[in-house]
Formats: sequence, C-alpha cells, structure tokens
Amino acid sequence: SEIFETREEKLAKQMEKVQTLLANMSGKIKMPGTNPAAFSLMKKETLDISILNFKSSPDGNQVKIYFVRPKGNDVVPLVYYIHGGGMAAGSALNPEYKEFSRIIANCNKVAVAVVDF
Repeated sequence: SEIFETREEKLAKQMEKVQTLLANMSGKIKMPGTNPAAFSLMKKETLDISILNFKSSPDGNQVKIYFVRPKGNDVVPLVYYIHGGGMAAGSALNPEYKEFSRIIANCNKVAVAVVDF
C-alpha cells in the first residue's frame, strides 16, 4: 500500500516520472533570454544600474542591492524582486536575475531592487 511507502520508494517513483518526461522531450530546450525580442528588453542604455552596499544592524553584515531604474530623475514605483534560492543559493548578481531586473524596469518604467542575500 502507498501509505506505507518509504521516503526512498516515493523518491524513486518521482525520479522515474522525471526520467520519463525527460526522455519524451523533443527538440532543444530554449533557455530564458535567448528569444531575440527579449534581448531588446534587456538593454542597459535606457537604465541607470548600480550596486548599493549597506551594513545591516545589529549584526553588521554587508548587504548588496542590485538597483536598476529608468534614466533620469523622475519618481517611479519600486519593484522589490526576491530571487529564488531559499536564502541558500543564487545571487542578485547572477546574470539571469540581472537580465530579468532590466526587463522589468524597461517594460514597466519602474525601479527594481534585488537584494543579494
């Protein structure tokens, strides 16, 4: 009965499903950012891009924020983008998060802050 399956048995069944899905995939996998239309949305020329450094309190940790905004001094809304990784992996400075931040800023005329935790 499935009620009494061990963790390993459940994992083996899930891995079998994943392997079946992978085996049935056809063609090439298109990675994010490879669409030609997306490249124009990642352009840097219309944006001010900076890395801001702060010291947290009371522990004194260094915190970096990747900050993107439309060029100029207009007041714009801010999007606080939290990248994946469960606070254990990844960085706001990984290319895919930087690209996605630029896309958000260019498409919506907003500032984007990505905390590097």
